[in-house]
Amino acid sequence: MQLIITNTINSISTKAAFGWRYLFPNNAYAQQIFDAVKNLRSPDGGGFYAGLYEESKQPNKALTGNTNGLIMEILYYKARGNRPLIGPSGVSFAPSQSQSKPSATTPPTPTPTPTAKVNPPATPAAVTISPIPPVGKPQPSSDLALAQPLTVIQKRYAAAAWAYFQANYQSATGLVSDRSDVKGATLWGLGDYLAALHAAQALNIISPTEFDLRTRKLLAALGQMAFISAILNYPRLPIRVTNNLAYVKTRCCSEGIWERTCSRR
Repeated sequence: MQLIITNTINSISTKAAFGWRYLFPNNAYAQQIFDAVKNLRSPDGGGFYAGLYEESKQPNKALTGNTNGLIMEILYYKARGNRPLIGPSGVSFAPSQSQSKPSATTPPTPTPTPTAKVNPPATPAAVTISPIPPVGKPQPSSDLALAQPLTVIQKRYAAAAWAYFQANYQSATGLVSDRSDVKGATLWGLGDYLAALHAAQALNIISPTEFDLRTRKLLAALGQMAFISAILNYPRLPIRVTNNLAYVKTRCCSEGIWERTCSRR
């Protein structure tokens, strides 16, 4: 008897197809996979779906900030004339240990301080975040010169991707869920949000006032979180931000989703 194993979950990634389309605009294969996914959008305005299953030709209906954030970044990259969003001049590195001056004396090794065990409460108390004070007048996006402004169709793609961050925005905290079906945010998911936020302003998808308010509120929310090294490896922060965030507890839901809840000190 011959056993034949087929993989029914191979899929075309929407964000990858967008990336190939604008990295290789003259490549026929890149155009073909782009055409297959360019209209994979949620009918209720929730953003682009994650991809298309190869065998069934049905969409992978996961809606994520990563997919839609990368599409925003890709379109911004195109509008900048195919220039990277961060150039060499925008990156700095701390001097290596070999470059630093040796100290005259060796400092004593600090004694570790024992950490008391914290028992998480059953339900963390939610708080409402107020934006940090303004640091200046919001600047119009026209100050961000675009080498190749988007076409009407490309701007529609950008607006459709930004719709994810509108649909999953939590006005009480300033955070955006990583996925539409899981009300939680990771640090790198917030990175997708920040990149999309900058692209949305530069591409005139949102006003300078909205960009300013969203940024100040997000910074205020991050400022209320007392991060420790234990949660920096894989934190999924709750949309309901708690006071004095101490650590993240992981448990597995019946649906198979890894869920994280926070405790308070």
